[in-house]
Amino acid sequence: MLEDALGYPLRTDDRVATLIIGGALIVAGVFVLPAFVLQGYLVRVLRSAANGEREAPSFTDWGSCSSTA
Repeated sequence: MLEDALGYPLRTDDRVATLIIGGALIVAGVFVLPAFVLQGYLVRVLRSAANGEREAPSFTDWGSCSSTA
C-alpha cells in the first residue's frame, strides 16, 4: 500500500513535469494561491483514484475540468 502511494506520481508520461510543478507549489505553499491550485489537483487525484485509474493526473491540463459526475 505504501509502495503504491509513493509510486503513484511516477505512473504518468510527464512525471518530471508533475513532480517539478507539484514540488514548486508545495515549497511556495506559504502563499494563498498555490494552496488553491494544490487543492484542485488533490480533487483531480482523488477523482482519478476513485475511478480506478492507475495514472496520476498531470499538471499540463490547467484549464480542463474533467468531471465525471
